[in-house]
Amino acid sequence: MATSIERNEKIIDAFQSALGRYVMAVSNNESIFIAFLVLAMNDSTGADASMSIWFQFQSTRARLDMVRNAVRAVFGVRAPTRRVDEFVTRFKGLTRQRNYYVHAHYNQDPVTGAMSASGWNIFEGKGEVVRASTKPITKGMCNEITRSCDLLDELNHEMWKYLERLQKQLMRERKLSEPLIVLPPLYFEE
Repeated sequence: MATSIERNEKIIDAFQSALGRYVMAVSNNESIFIAFLVLAMNDSTGADASMSIWFQFQSTRARLDMVRNAVRAVFGVRAPTRRVDEFVTRFKGLTRQRNYYVHAHYNQDPVTGAMSASGWNIFEGKGEVVRASTKPITKGMCNEITRSCDLLDELNHEMWKYLERLQKQLMRERKLSEPLIVLPPLYFEE
């Protein structure tokens, strides 16, 4: 039978793996928002101009608002704007826990090997509220992060497909003379 230290080591390994996958999934989705910006700006620089603008904004929230505004400037209140708004809303919901875990202070009990994370939650809305809390690292937490990864992967797939449709629409409307985004073929195989 495994000791509590051995059980906790397995949980910590699972947590580290899940958190690494989560960070990668978030980053991968952010790159698609940059691709939406490339299309909205008609950026033929190989995304250099879009990336430069992206990094002028200090927070992901500000960057996403900028992408929303750029898409709205090009498409008005038509379907593309509403769809990108939906993607941003879903992304924000799935990434709420990111800052907590990425910027947390981790503690490990020397006797049991149990680990906890001490971090901050930011509650958006009228007058942001920041609350500190400590959470134990558990199997349930690992499952929660893994589920967020799965949902981020689904969102990623949907955004790539929509990006492809949007790029084709812009080419049909002659707003683009050639594709600006190279789309990964694996997403479009049936």
